[in-house]
Amino acid sequence: MDKVEPEFSIKVINLLTEKNKETILQQINDWGPPTWHAAIFTAQAHGIAPLLYRVLTDLDVLDNFDKGFRDYLKDQYFLNRIRIDRIQQILQTLLTQANFHNIPVMPLKGSILINSYYPDPAVRPMADIDLLVHPENIDQLSRLLESMDYQPFVSYDHKVYTNAHNLVSLDGEHPDNPIKIELHHATRWPIGHLEFDITDLIWEKAEKGFLGLDSVFAPTQERLLLMLICHNAGNQFNGKMRAFQLHDISLVTSLMDNQQWSDLKTIVKEYQLERIMFSVLTIAKRFSEIEIPDGLIEEQKWCTPLKLQHHVKTQSVDSLIASNDYKLLTLKMKERSSKINRIILRIYQLFFITIVQSMQLKWFFPGKEKFQQIRHSFSLSTYKKDNEGNKLAYIIYYWFILPVVYLPILLIGIRQRDKLLGSLR
Repeated sequence: MDKVEPEFSIKVINLLTEKNKETILQQINDWGPPTWHAAIFTAQAHGIAPLLYRVLTDLDVLDNFDKGFRDYLKDQYFLNRIRIDRIQQILQTLLTQANFHNIPVMPLKGSILINSYYPDPAVRPMADIDLLVHPENIDQLSRLLESMDYQPFVSYDHKVYTNAHNLVSLDGEHPDNPIKIELHHATRWPIGHLEFDITDLIWEKAEKGFLGLDSVFAPTQERLLLMLICHNAGNQFNGKMRAFQLHDISLVTSLMDNQQWSDLKTIVKEYQLERIMFSVLTIAKRFSEIEIPDGLIEEQKWCTPLKLQHHVKTQSVDSLIASNDYKLLTLKMKERSSKINRIILRIYQLFFITIVQSMQLKWFFPGKEKFQQIRHSFSLSTYKKDNEGNKLAYIIYYWFILPVVYLPILLIGIRQRDKLLGSLR
């Protein structure tokens, strides 16, 4: 295969769940150099290189793969193993100190998963350590981090600390890349103008004694799953979903019992999270292996916009990671950028960030809810929050220029992805 097929990335992702060795060998039989290069890019964009190494090694099939691809997966696995070991040491030290000072704290996402769900933590990438802390304890834990030589990094709606500022490698996981620690006072995810806050749910019924420390809590399993689903939905909404996040969900769902599923369904209904649940579980069903009760997805569709239902049933995996693709490409092009590549990158950004914005409207019901989202997307308050610049220029661009170019971009943009990526790789 000398030309990379459209939607090729799903073939790489499917290697995670294909159990038949002969099927795998048949699939990769005609892959040529451009395809193997694209496979590396896909594995990096989706954060699945360490996991692919483990899966294909256990199947005793990795030796049949291209040497460059095989070496990349192996390097990523062992580099990430060193990185995860360092993260574990930092996490243990920080939580031990928090416990000593009686600061209630709850690790989130990866910090829970690598300690309780992944048999081999080295297959799970981690950029940072997320911790949930009560608002009144944030400053105390911040001082504790500063005493450990962590410095403030960026201020969002939560505090971020880092032990380094410069990326050592842009090619995936590396132990010397910065390890950030993020202190959250809330677990909430905005879906456009809607905000889904599950902070109270996460603390409710939380189990203390995580890693043997009385002041360190872990969410119950159904609430952990809900948190992963909300996080994934936010990434889907913004075009930043990664396949390893679906594997997270798959691991947790495989251990859920009937009572936990029942509790989760009650919470979803009470907090009006049906569209979140429908979208994520539908995508997970399409692109991963998950064990969920029969009829669960169908139950959520009655409170999910029709256009979103159709969207997640047909949405391509490439469009789900459009923004992440662009971010990765931008990083890679920094050191070897040429004028033509910068132009192509700008076209890529224009196509896919715009397409992501149009897809976002499908998450809202027609009428008032969709109108509020359009107003939110073009509001000066959103602009002032994210940018500094001329308000008049903003109004002219978003209300006059953008609508004129919007439609043709939507019509032709998605079909140009592979041509653009091929030019940039």
